[in-house]
Amino acid sequence: MQADDLTAHPGDDRGSSSIPVSPADDALVPARALHDLTAQFRLVLENASDVIVQYDAAGLVLWASPSLRTTFGYDDLAVVGTPLRLGDPHENELAEDLVTFRMRDGVEVIDGHGTVRCADSTRRRVTSRTRVVRRDSGALDYFVVTIRDVTDQVEAEAASSASEAHYRMLADNATDVVLHTTATTGLIDWASPSASAILGFAPEELVGRRVVDLMHPDDHARVRGLIRTSLAAGLLTGRTEARFLRADGSWMWMSNSGRAVLADDGSVLGGIDSLRDVTVAHEMREELQRQARSDSLTGLPNRRDLLEKLDAVLGHEPRAGTSTAVLFLDVDRLKDLNDTHGHRIGDAVLVEVGRRITQTLRRDDVVGRFAGDEYVVLLPSLAAADDSWHVADAIHARLTKPILVDDMRVRVSVSIGLTIARPGDRSEDVLHRADVALYRAKDAGRGRTEADVTEGTAAPHAPDSRGALPAPRESFTGIAPTVPHES
Repeated sequence: MQADDLTAHPGDDRGSSSIPVSPADDALVPARALHDLTAQFRLVLENASDVIVQYDAAGLVLWASPSLRTTFGYDDLAVVGTPLRLGDPHENELAEDLVTFRMRDGVEVIDGHGTVRCADSTRRRVTSRTRVVRRDSGALDYFVVTIRDVTDQVEAEAASSASEAHYRMLADNATDVVLHTTATTGLIDWASPSASAILGFAPEELVGRRVVDLMHPDDHARVRGLIRTSLAAGLLTGRTEARFLRADGSWMWMSNSGRAVLADDGSVLGGIDSLRDVTVAHEMREELQRQARSDSLTGLPNRRDLLEKLDAVLGHEPRAGTSTAVLFLDVDRLKDLNDTHGHRIGDAVLVEVGRRITQTLRRDDVVGRFAGDEYVVLLPSLAAADDSWHVADAIHARLTKPILVDDMRVRVSVSIGLTIARPGDRSEDVLHRADVALYRAKDAGRGRTEADVTEGTAAPHAPDSRGALPAPRESFTGIAPTVPHES
Protein backbone atom coordinates (compact mmCIF):
# COMPACT_ATOMS: atom_id res chain seq x y z
CA MET A 1 0.00 0.00 0.00
CA GLN A 2 1.35 3.41 -0.97
CA ALA A 3 1.14 6.43 1.26
CA ASP A 4 -1.02 8.35 -1.21
CA ASP A 5 -3.62 5.55 -1.17
CA LEU A 6 -4.48 6.51 2.40
CA THR A 7 -7.44 8.78 3.07
CA ALA A 8 -6.33 11.34 5.65
CA HIS A 9 -8.76 13.61 7.46
CA PRO A 10 -8.04 16.57 9.79
CA GLY A 11 -8.99 16.10 13.40
CA ASP A 12 -8.44 17.55 16.82
CA ASP A 13 -5.12 15.76 17.31
CA ARG A 14 -1.93 16.39 15.35
CA GLY A 15 -1.88 14.17 12.25
CA SER A 16 -5.09 12.31 13.12
CA SER A 17 -6.51 10.18 10.34
CA SER A 18 -9.25 7.73 9.66
CA ILE A 19 -10.22 5.23 7.01
CA PRO A 20 -13.68 4.89 5.51
CA VAL A 21 -15.55 1.97 7.07
CA SER A 22 -19.01 0.96 5.89
CA PRO A 23 -21.72 -0.01 8.38
CA ALA A 24 -21.38 -3.61 7.27
CA ASP A 25 -17.64 -3.60 7.91
CA ASP A 26 -18.21 -1.91 11.28
CA ALA A 27 -20.48 -4.71 12.30
CA LEU A 28 -17.87 -7.32 11.35
CA VAL A 29 -14.70 -5.77 12.76
CA PRO A 30 -14.38 -5.76 16.54
CA ALA A 31 -13.89 -2.36 18.05
CA ARG A 32 -10.41 -3.22 19.35
CA ALA A 33 -9.27 -4.51 15.96
CA LEU A 34 -10.66 -1.42 14.24
CA HIS A 35 -8.85 0.79 16.74
CA ASP A 36 -5.58 -1.05 16.11
CA LEU A 37 -6.01 -0.82 12.35
CA THR A 38 -6.66 2.92 12.56
CA ALA A 39 -3.59 3.32 14.75
CA GLN A 40 -1.51 1.49 12.16
CA PHE A 41 -2.69 3.82 9.44
CA ARG A 42 -1.94 6.82 11.65
CA LEU A 43 1.53 5.45 12.36
CA VAL A 44 2.18 5.04 8.63
CA LEU A 45 1.03 8.56 7.86
CA GLU A 46 2.96 10.22 10.65
CA ASN A 47 6.19 8.39 9.79
CA ALA A 48 5.96 8.46 6.00
CA SER A 49 9.09 9.83 4.34
CA ASP A 50 6.95 11.21 1.53
CA VAL A 51 5.07 14.43 2.18
CA ILE A 52 1.30 13.94 2.04
CA VAL A 53 -1.07 16.92 1.78
CA GLN A 54 -4.85 16.73 1.60
CA TYR A 55 -6.65 19.63 -0.14
CA ASP A 56 -10.36 20.31 -0.24
CA ALA A 57 -12.15 21.02 -3.52
CA ALA A 58 -11.39 24.73 -3.13
CA GLY A 59 -7.65 24.10 -2.87
CA LEU A 60 -7.28 24.69 0.89
CA VAL A 61 -5.22 22.33 3.06
CA LEU A 62 -7.25 19.93 5.19
CA TRP A 63 -4.30 17.96 6.56
CA ALA A 64 -0.56 17.63 6.06
CA SER A 65 1.83 14.92 7.24
CA PRO A 66 4.52 15.80 9.80
CA SER A 67 7.14 15.11 7.10
CA LEU A 68 6.20 18.49 5.61
CA ARG A 69 8.17 20.06 8.47
CA THR A 70 11.15 17.69 8.37
CA THR A 71 11.44 17.68 4.56
CA PHE A 72 10.62 21.23 3.51
CA GLY A 73 10.55 23.19 6.79
CA TYR A 74 6.85 24.12 6.84
CA ASP A 75 4.69 23.65 9.95
CA ASP A 76 2.19 20.95 9.07
CA LEU A 77 -0.36 22.36 11.52
CA ALA A 78 0.04 26.00 10.53
CA VAL A 79 -0.70 25.30 6.85
CA VAL A 80 -4.14 23.84 7.53
CA GLY A 81 -6.79 26.08 6.01
CA THR A 82 -4.31 27.82 3.72
CA PRO A 83 -3.85 27.49 -0.08
CA LEU A 84 -0.38 25.97 0.35
CA ARG A 85 1.59 26.02 -2.92
CA LEU A 86 5.14 24.72 -2.68
CA GLY A 87 6.51 25.59 -6.11
CA ASP A 88 7.42 28.84 -7.77
CA PRO A 89 4.35 30.73 -9.12
CA HIS A 90 4.80 29.65 -12.75
CA GLU A 91 5.30 26.00 -11.75
CA ASN A 92 2.22 26.14 -9.51
CA GLU A 93 0.16 27.52 -12.39
CA LEU A 94 1.39 24.87 -14.84
CA ALA A 95 0.75 22.08 -12.32
CA GLU A 96 -2.80 23.27 -11.62
CA ASP A 97 -3.48 23.60 -15.36
CA LEU A 98 -2.21 20.04 -15.87
CA VAL A 99 -4.45 18.62 -13.13
CA THR A 100 -7.48 20.47 -14.51
CA PHE A 101 -6.72 19.34 -18.06
CA ARG A 102 -6.25 15.69 -17.08
CA MET A 103 -9.38 15.68 -14.89
CA ARG A 104 -11.39 16.77 -17.94
CA ASP A 105 -10.12 13.62 -19.64
CA GLY A 106 -11.35 11.52 -16.73
CA VAL A 107 -7.88 10.87 -15.27
CA GLU A 108 -8.02 10.51 -11.49
CA VAL A 109 -4.28 10.01 -10.75
CA ILE A 110 -1.88 12.62 -12.15
CA ASP A 111 1.90 12.33 -11.87
CA GLY A 112 4.24 15.28 -12.11
CA HIS A 113 7.67 16.61 -11.25
CA GLY A 114 9.15 19.97 -10.41
CA THR A 115 10.84 22.06 -7.76
CA VAL A 116 9.73 22.85 -4.21
CA ARG A 117 10.66 26.12 -2.55
CA CYS A 118 11.53 25.28 1.07
CA ALA A 119 10.84 27.49 4.06
CA ASP A 120 14.55 28.47 4.15
CA SER A 121 14.34 29.52 0.45
CA THR A 122 16.36 26.54 -0.80
CA ARG A 123 15.03 24.42 -3.67
CA ARG A 124 14.41 20.68 -3.75
CA ARG A 125 13.66 18.53 -6.77
CA VAL A 126 10.51 16.44 -6.34
CA THR A 127 8.09 14.10 -8.00
CA SER A 128 4.41 14.26 -7.17
CA ARG A 129 1.24 12.25 -7.51
CA THR A 130 -2.18 13.87 -7.23
CA ARG A 131 -5.11 11.58 -6.53
CA VAL A 132 -8.66 12.86 -7.10
CA VAL A 133 -11.21 11.60 -4.55
CA ARG A 134 -14.89 11.87 -5.37
CA ARG A 135 -18.10 11.35 -3.44
CA ASP A 136 -20.56 8.58 -4.37
CA SER A 137 -22.45 11.17 -6.41
CA GLY A 138 -19.36 11.77 -8.53
CA ALA A 139 -18.81 15.28 -7.17
CA LEU A 140 -15.25 16.27 -6.27
CA ASP A 141 -14.54 15.72 -2.56
CA TYR A 142 -10.83 16.38 -2.09
CA PHE A 143 -7.32 15.83 -3.47
CA VAL A 144 -4.46 13.89 -1.91
CA VAL A 145 -1.02 15.01 -3.11
CA THR A 146 2.02 12.86 -2.37
CA ILE A 147 5.39 14.59 -2.81
CA ARG A 148 8.71 12.77 -2.88
CA ASP A 149 12.02 14.57 -2.50
CA VAL A 150 14.29 13.22 -5.23
CA THR A 151 17.01 15.87 -4.96
CA ASP A 152 19.68 13.46 -3.80
CA GLN A 153 18.78 11.03 -6.57
CA VAL A 154 18.94 13.74 -9.24
CA GLU A 155 22.26 15.09 -7.97
CA ALA A 156 23.73 11.61 -7.72
CA GLU A 157 22.75 10.84 -11.32
CA ALA A 158 24.22 14.13 -12.53
CA ALA A 159 27.50 13.39 -10.77
CA SER A 160 27.72 9.77 -11.83
CA SER A 161 29.90 8.51 -14.63
CA ALA A 162 28.35 9.06 -18.07
CA SER A 163 29.38 5.64 -19.29
CA GLU A 164 27.52 3.78 -22.00
CA ALA A 165 26.75 0.87 -19.66
CA HIS A 166 25.22 3.24 -17.11
CA TYR A 167 22.88 4.82 -19.62
CA ARG A 168 21.92 1.50 -21.12
CA MET A 169 20.90 0.25 -17.69
CA LEU A 170 18.69 3.32 -17.23
CA ALA A 171 17.28 3.14 -20.75
CA ASP A 172 16.31 -0.53 -20.51
CA ASN A 173 13.93 0.37 -17.69
CA ALA A 174 12.81 3.79 -18.93
CA THR A 175 9.36 4.71 -20.16
CA ASP A 176 10.94 7.42 -22.34
CA VAL A 177 12.41 6.50 -25.71
CA VAL A 178 16.18 6.35 -25.25
CA LEU A 179 18.50 6.33 -28.27
CA HIS A 180 22.26 5.79 -28.28
CA THR A 181 24.32 7.14 -31.18
CA THR A 182 27.98 6.53 -31.99
CA ALA A 183 30.50 9.36 -32.20
CA THR A 184 32.10 7.97 -35.36
CA THR A 185 28.99 7.74 -37.56
CA GLY A 186 26.29 9.66 -35.68
CA LEU A 187 23.93 6.74 -36.33
CA ILE A 188 21.66 5.07 -33.79
CA ASP A 189 23.19 1.79 -32.65
CA TRP A 190 20.70 1.06 -29.85
CA ALA A 191 17.09 2.02 -29.04
CA SER A 192 15.15 1.28 -25.87
CA PRO A 193 12.26 -1.21 -25.97
CA SER A 194 9.87 1.66 -25.18
CA ALA A 195 10.23 2.79 -28.82
CA SER A 196 7.67 0.16 -29.79
CA ALA A 197 4.96 1.44 -27.45
CA ILE A 198 5.59 5.17 -27.97
CA LEU A 199 6.73 5.53 -31.58
CA GLY A 200 5.46 2.25 -33.00
CA PHE A 201 8.92 1.28 -34.27
CA ALA A 202 10.64 -1.88 -33.12
CA PRO A 203 14.03 -0.91 -31.64
CA GLU A 204 15.91 -2.66 -34.43
CA GLU A 205 14.03 -0.54 -37.02
CA LEU A 206 15.67 2.59 -35.62
CA VAL A 207 19.22 1.21 -35.65
CA GLY A 208 21.28 2.67 -38.48
CA ARG A 209 19.21 5.88 -38.73
CA ARG A 210 20.09 9.37 -37.57
CA VAL A 211 18.04 11.00 -34.81
CA VAL A 212 17.47 14.06 -36.97
CA ASP A 213 15.95 11.84 -39.69
CA LEU A 214 13.11 11.06 -37.27
CA MET A 215 12.32 14.77 -36.80
CA HIS A 216 9.88 16.80 -38.86
CA PRO A 217 11.71 18.59 -41.69
CA ASP A 218 10.38 21.97 -40.49
CA ASP A 219 12.20 21.45 -37.17
CA HIS A 220 15.62 20.56 -38.63
CA ALA A 221 17.06 24.07 -38.91
CA ARG A 222 15.95 25.10 -35.42
CA VAL A 223 17.31 21.95 -33.76
CA ARG A 224 20.63 22.13 -35.62
CA GLY A 225 20.95 25.77 -34.57
CA LEU A 226 20.44 24.82 -30.90
CA ILE A 227 23.03 22.05 -31.19
CA ARG A 228 25.59 24.42 -32.71
CA THR A 229 24.92 26.97 -29.95
CA SER A 230 25.39 24.32 -27.24
CA LEU A 231 28.63 23.04 -28.77
CA ALA A 232 29.99 26.57 -29.16
CA ALA A 233 29.33 27.15 -25.46
CA GLY A 234 31.14 23.93 -24.54
CA LEU A 235 27.99 22.28 -23.22
CA LEU A 236 27.68 18.51 -23.18
CA THR A 237 23.91 18.52 -22.60
CA GLY A 238 20.96 20.14 -24.29
CA ARG A 239 17.19 20.07 -24.44
CA THR A 240 14.75 20.91 -27.20
CA GLU A 241 11.27 20.06 -28.46
CA ALA A 242 10.51 18.77 -31.93
CA ARG A 243 8.00 16.65 -33.83
CA PHE A 244 9.05 13.02 -34.18
CA LEU A 245 7.81 10.50 -36.70
CA ARG A 246 5.66 7.55 -35.63
CA ALA A 247 5.46 4.31 -37.52
CA ASP A 248 1.92 5.11 -38.71
CA GLY A 249 3.16 8.30 -40.40
CA SER A 250 1.81 10.70 -37.79
CA TRP A 251 3.89 13.18 -35.80
CA MET A 252 4.10 13.68 -32.05
CA TRP A 253 5.74 16.48 -30.07
CA MET A 254 8.57 15.16 -27.91
CA SER A 255 11.06 16.69 -25.52
CA ASN A 256 14.57 15.61 -26.49
CA SER A 257 17.20 15.68 -23.76
CA GLY A 258 20.60 15.03 -25.29
CA ARG A 259 23.85 14.25 -23.51
CA ALA A 260 27.32 13.38 -24.71
CA VAL A 261 28.73 10.08 -23.42
CA LEU A 262 32.35 10.50 -22.37
CA ALA A 263 35.16 8.02 -21.84
CA ASP A 264 37.34 8.23 -18.74
CA ASP A 265 39.87 10.27 -20.70
CA GLY A 266 37.22 12.81 -21.68
CA SER A 267 36.86 11.74 -25.30
CA VAL A 268 33.37 11.49 -26.73
CA LEU A 269 32.11 7.94 -27.19
CA GLY A 270 28.66 8.86 -28.47
CA GLY A 271 25.44 10.47 -27.41
CA ILE A 272 22.23 9.69 -25.54
CA ASP A 273 18.91 11.14 -26.65
CA SER A 274 15.98 10.72 -24.27
CA LEU A 275 12.61 11.41 -25.91
CA ARG A 276 9.47 12.10 -23.88
CA ASP A 277 5.96 12.65 -25.24
CA VAL A 278 4.97 16.27 -24.53
CA THR A 279 2.16 16.53 -27.08
CA VAL A 280 -0.52 17.53 -24.55
CA ALA A 281 1.66 20.15 -22.85
CA HIS A 282 2.77 21.56 -26.22
CA GLU A 283 -0.80 21.83 -27.48
CA MET A 284 -1.81 23.61 -24.27
CA ARG A 285 1.01 26.14 -24.72
CA GLU A 286 0.14 26.60 -28.38
CA GLU A 287 -3.49 27.29 -27.50
CA LEU A 288 -2.51 29.80 -24.80
CA GLN A 289 -0.17 31.56 -27.25
CA ARG A 290 -2.89 31.59 -29.92
CA GLN A 291 -5.37 33.12 -27.50
CA ALA A 292 -2.82 35.76 -26.47
CA ARG A 293 -2.38 36.84 -30.11
CA SER A 294 -5.89 36.42 -31.48
CA ASP A 295 -9.01 38.51 -31.25
CA SER A 296 -11.53 36.44 -29.31
CA LEU A 297 -14.48 37.51 -31.50
CA THR A 298 -13.14 37.32 -35.05
CA GLY A 299 -10.17 34.98 -34.61
CA LEU A 300 -8.01 37.51 -36.49
CA PRO A 301 -4.67 38.77 -35.16
CA ASN A 302 -5.23 41.19 -32.29
CA ARG A 303 -3.62 44.60 -31.73
CA ARG A 304 -0.52 43.11 -30.10
CA ASP A 305 0.11 40.65 -32.89
CA LEU A 306 -0.55 43.27 -35.56
CA LEU A 307 1.99 45.65 -34.06
CA GLU A 308 4.62 42.91 -33.86
CA LYS A 309 4.04 41.97 -37.50
CA LEU A 310 4.17 45.62 -38.57
CA ASP A 311 7.39 46.16 -36.59
CA ALA A 312 8.91 43.10 -38.28
CA VAL A 313 8.04 44.36 -41.78
CA LEU A 314 9.26 47.90 -41.11
CA GLY A 315 12.47 46.53 -39.62
CA HIS A 316 13.54 45.05 -42.96
CA GLU A 317 14.41 46.83 -46.15
CA PRO A 318 11.71 46.13 -48.76
CA ARG A 319 12.73 44.28 -51.89
CA ALA A 320 13.89 46.55 -54.70
CA GLY A 321 10.97 48.07 -56.57
CA THR A 322 8.39 47.20 -53.90
CA SER A 323 6.65 49.14 -51.17
CA THR A 324 4.58 48.46 -48.04
CA ALA A 325 1.13 49.95 -47.49
CA VAL A 326 -1.11 50.09 -44.45
CA LEU A 327 -4.90 50.47 -44.59
CA PHE A 328 -6.77 51.65 -41.49
CA LEU A 329 -10.46 50.64 -41.72
CA ASP A 330 -13.44 51.67 -39.64
CA VAL A 331 -16.92 50.10 -39.94
CA ASP A 332 -19.25 53.03 -40.53
CA ARG A 333 -21.95 53.72 -37.93
CA LEU A 334 -21.57 50.39 -36.14
CA LYS A 335 -22.74 52.07 -32.93
CA ASP A 336 -26.08 52.85 -34.58
CA LEU A 337 -26.51 49.18 -35.44
CA ASN A 338 -25.62 48.09 -31.90
CA ASP A 339 -28.00 50.63 -30.37
CA THR A 340 -30.84 49.56 -32.66
CA HIS A 341 -30.43 45.79 -32.89
CA GLY A 342 -28.06 44.88 -30.07
CA HIS A 343 -24.43 43.88 -29.85
CA ARG A 344 -25.08 40.30 -30.97
CA ILE A 345 -25.99 41.57 -34.42
CA GLY A 346 -23.10 44.01 -34.38
CA ASP A 347 -20.67 41.24 -33.41
CA ALA A 348 -21.91 39.07 -36.28
CA VAL A 349 -21.27 41.97 -38.67
CA LEU A 350 -17.73 42.42 -37.35
CA VAL A 351 -16.97 38.72 -37.87
CA GLU A 352 -18.27 38.79 -41.45
CA VAL A 353 -16.44 42.03 -42.29
CA GLY A 354 -13.20 40.45 -41.10
CA ARG A 355 -13.89 37.34 -43.16
CA ARG A 356 -14.58 39.32 -46.35
CA ILE A 357 -11.47 41.44 -45.92
CA THR A 358 -9.40 38.27 -45.48
CA GLN A 359 -10.82 36.85 -48.71
CA THR A 360 -9.65 39.96 -50.56
CA LEU A 361 -6.00 39.72 -49.56
CA ARG A 362 -2.94 37.90 -50.83
CA ARG A 363 -1.26 35.12 -48.86
CA ASP A 364 1.40 37.42 -47.37
CA ASP A 365 -1.03 40.22 -46.49
CA VAL A 366 -2.28 40.54 -42.91
CA VAL A 367 -5.57 41.80 -41.52
CA GLY A 368 -6.29 42.14 -37.83
CA ARG A 369 -8.86 43.68 -35.54
CA PHE A 370 -7.17 46.71 -34.04
CA ALA A 371 -9.96 47.79 -31.68
CA GLY A 372 -13.75 47.85 -31.51
CA ASP A 373 -14.91 48.53 -35.06
CA GLU A 374 -11.41 49.13 -36.47
CA TYR A 375 -9.29 46.85 -38.65
CA VAL A 376 -5.74 47.28 -39.92
CA VAL A 377 -4.51 45.72 -43.18
CA LEU A 378 -0.77 45.29 -43.78
CA LEU A 379 0.24 45.00 -47.44
CA PRO A 380 3.96 44.17 -47.76
CA SER A 381 5.93 43.88 -50.99
CA LEU A 382 3.55 45.75 -53.30
CA ALA A 383 4.83 45.96 -56.86
CA ALA A 384 3.35 49.47 -57.18
CA ALA A 385 1.91 51.93 -54.68
CA ASP A 386 -1.32 52.06 -56.74
CA ASP A 387 -1.88 48.40 -55.86
CA SER A 388 -2.92 49.53 -52.38
CA TRP A 389 -5.81 51.45 -53.99
CA HIS A 390 -6.88 48.32 -55.85
CA VAL A 391 -6.97 46.38 -52.56
CA ALA A 392 -9.04 49.13 -50.92
CA ASP A 393 -11.46 49.11 -53.89
CA ALA A 394 -11.71 45.33 -53.70
CA ILE A 395 -12.62 45.55 -50.00
CA HIS A 396 -15.32 48.14 -50.72
CA ALA A 397 -16.66 45.92 -53.53
CA ARG A 398 -16.84 42.83 -51.33
CA LEU A 399 -18.87 44.75 -48.77
CA THR A 400 -21.51 45.88 -51.27
CA LYS A 401 -23.32 42.58 -50.77
CA PRO A 402 -25.56 42.78 -47.67
CA ILE A 403 -24.57 40.71 -44.63
CA LEU A 404 -27.21 38.19 -43.58
CA VAL A 405 -27.77 37.97 -39.82
CA ASP A 406 -30.70 35.89 -38.61
CA ASP A 407 -33.68 37.22 -40.59
CA MET A 408 -32.09 40.52 -41.55
CA ARG A 409 -29.92 41.93 -44.30
CA VAL A 410 -27.41 44.42 -42.99
CA ARG A 411 -25.84 46.79 -45.50
CA VAL A 412 -22.47 47.95 -44.29
CA SER A 413 -19.67 50.18 -45.52
CA VAL A 414 -16.18 50.98 -44.30
CA SER A 415 -14.07 54.11 -44.36
CA ILE A 416 -10.41 53.50 -45.21
CA GLY A 417 -7.27 55.52 -44.57
CA LEU A 418 -4.26 54.58 -46.70
CA THR A 419 -0.56 55.29 -46.27
CA ILE A 420 2.71 54.03 -47.75
CA ALA A 421 5.58 53.17 -45.39
CA ARG A 422 8.71 55.29 -45.69
CA PRO A 423 12.33 54.54 -44.77
CA GLY A 424 12.86 54.90 -41.04
CA ASP A 425 9.15 54.67 -40.22
CA ARG A 426 8.07 53.24 -36.90
CA SER A 427 4.75 51.48 -36.35
CA GLU A 428 3.26 54.51 -34.63
CA ASP A 429 4.28 56.75 -37.55
CA VAL A 430 2.54 54.61 -40.15
CA LEU A 431 -0.57 54.04 -38.07
CA HIS A 432 -0.88 57.74 -37.23
CA ARG A 433 -0.81 58.75 -40.89
CA ALA A 434 -3.31 56.05 -41.84
CA ASP A 435 -5.56 57.07 -38.94
CA VAL A 436 -5.51 60.73 -40.04
CA ALA A 437 -6.41 59.64 -43.58
CA LEU A 438 -9.22 57.47 -42.17
CA TYR A 439 -10.85 60.44 -40.47
CA ARG A 440 -10.56 62.43 -43.69
CA ALA A 441 -12.51 59.62 -45.38
CA LYS A 442 -15.18 59.73 -42.66
CA ASP A 443 -15.40 63.51 -42.86
CA ALA A 444 -15.76 63.27 -46.65
CA GLY A 445 -18.89 61.14 -46.35
CA ARG A 446 -17.78 57.65 -45.27
CA GLY A 447 -17.72 54.53 -47.39
CA ARG A 448 -14.61 55.71 -49.25
CA THR A 449 -10.81 55.66 -49.18
CA GLU A 450 -8.54 58.63 -48.53
CA ALA A 451 -4.74 58.67 -48.70
CA ASP A 452 -2.20 60.29 -46.44
CA VAL A 453 -1.92 63.78 -47.98
CA THR A 454 1.77 64.00 -47.05
CA GLU A 455 2.52 61.17 -49.47
CA GLY A 456 2.35 63.33 -52.57
CA THR A 457 -0.10 60.76 -53.89
CA ALA A 458 -2.91 61.85 -56.18
CA ALA A 459 -6.39 62.25 -54.74
CA PRO A 460 -8.37 59.04 -54.55
CA HIS A 461 -9.23 57.63 -57.97
CA ALA A 462 -7.86 60.72 -59.74
CA PRO A 463 -5.84 60.21 -62.94
CA ASP A 464 -2.09 60.69 -62.75
CA SER A 465 0.83 60.41 -65.12
CA ARG A 466 0.54 56.62 -65.16
CA GLY A 467 -3.03 56.58 -66.42
CA ALA A 468 -6.48 56.66 -64.92
CA LEU A 469 -7.23 54.77 -61.75
CA PRO A 470 -10.66 53.15 -61.35
CA ALA A 471 -13.55 55.58 -61.23
CA PRO A 472 -15.04 56.20 -57.79
CA ARG A 473 -17.93 53.97 -56.92
CA GLU A 474 -21.08 55.04 -55.15
CA SER A 475 -20.33 55.30 -51.43
CA PHE A 476 -22.45 53.76 -48.73
CA THR A 477 -23.95 56.00 -46.11
CA GLY A 478 -23.08 53.54 -43.35
CA ILE A 479 -25.20 50.69 -42.06
CA ALA A 480 -28.48 50.76 -43.90
CA PRO A 481 -31.78 49.85 -42.27
CA THR A 482 -32.12 46.10 -41.94
CA VAL A 483 -34.93 44.28 -43.73
CA PRO A 484 -36.09 40.65 -43.57
CA HIS A 485 -34.19 38.65 -46.17
CA GLU A 486 -36.20 36.91 -48.82
CA SER A 487 -37.05 33.25 -48.50
